[in-house]
Amino acid sequence: AMRLQLRSVRTTAEKARKELKADVLNRGKAIDGINALLLVSLKPVEDRMDAIEKAEERRELARKLALAEVRRKELTPFADCQHYNLADMPEDSYQLLLAGAKSAHAAKIAAEKRAEEDRIAAEKAAREKAIADEAERVRLMAENKRLADERAAADAKAKAERKAA
Repeated sequence: AMRLQLRSVRTTAEKARKELKADVLNRGKAIDGINALLLVSLKPVEDRMDAIEKAEERRELARKLALAEVRRKELTPFADCQHYNLADMPEDSYQLLLAGAKSAHAAKIAAEKRAEEDRIAAEKAAREKAIADEAERVRLMAENKRLADERAAADAKAKAERKAA
């Protein structure tokens, strides 16, 4: 009798469990079915949008690389540009960088020109000083020769006077 009662309790519990679970299982199957419909209808759209997004990323990357190359060609004559992120640099910052590099390059060229002019002026001054020194040396030699000639003449005159005396 006890076994039959236990069996009755067990079968009743099993029946109740199946009835209660059937509703949850049906709800789960319904949720899975709706999700499957969503996947079927939304996945292709999502895939297309993902492809568009990736294509846009590739286009943007190509645009940035092209922009960086153009900027590098503009900037290279004036400065070393390997340390700059030219692709992501805003246009106004790039224009400031380019203007600064151009002015620094112009200042460098002007300084080199001034240094060359100073070198040429120094060489010219050195040549003029050498010419002046040579002229002074020639003048002093002529003066020494004149004095030597005068001394020789005076000596000859004195010798002649002594001889005459």
